[in-house]
Amino acid sequence: MLSQILFPVRCPYCSKVIDSSQPSCRDCRELARPINYRKVLESGYMCVSAFQHEDVWRHSVLQYKFYGCRQFYIPFAKTMAELIKNELTDFSSYSVTSVPMHRKRKSERGFDQVELLGKETARLLKIKYKQCLKQTVLSNHEQHSLTRSERIDNVKGLYRCAKPKYVCGRKIILFDDITTTGSTLTECSAILRKCGAEDVLCVTLTVS
Repeated sequence: MLSQILFPVRCPYCSKVIDSSQPSCRDCRELARPINYRKVLESGYMCVSAFQHEDVWRHSVLQYKFYGCRQFYIPFAKTMAELIKNELTDFSSYSVTSVPMHRKRKSERGFDQVELLGKETARLLKIKYKQCLKQTVLSNHEQHSLTRSERIDNVKGLYRCAKPKYVCGRKIILFDDITTTGSTLTECSAILRKCGAEDVLCVTLTVS
């Protein structure tokens, strides 16, 4: 395809051009294999992350999120699909959603990196993606710039369930890119639980 010639998929860890069916180049294969770090959130749900937010993994996620490496979502999704298969024997009974970005921030950045990752992972797993949450208030601060206590306060009241009838009785895989305190995922998973979700598994690329 012309788009693959003009915008080839690159390895997130060394930037070599790779086949779009692979999570990395051959040399970086071990770096792309998820570790499945687990952390219980204050909402009571489990968060599973592929990598620690350090070294080459931190660099690759920040390149994807802030520095224009949009196509990293393609190989990252291969890793996230493997992470979910490792974690859930019944993943086919789940639907995927993601922590939403406010429409103004999405317009400024040009894309929602978590939504892209969630949709592509759902496609690989052959399960449904549905954006069930909405950020209704634009925070004055992004989470990565705040202290732990500030992050918890910063997310209160930012989100609501956009599809309560869809969520009720369903098992949901909730995507985010990075978790630090877990405050965003705690808030969003608690909202899904209040709307009747049967189960919520939170997943992220990295954890710090």
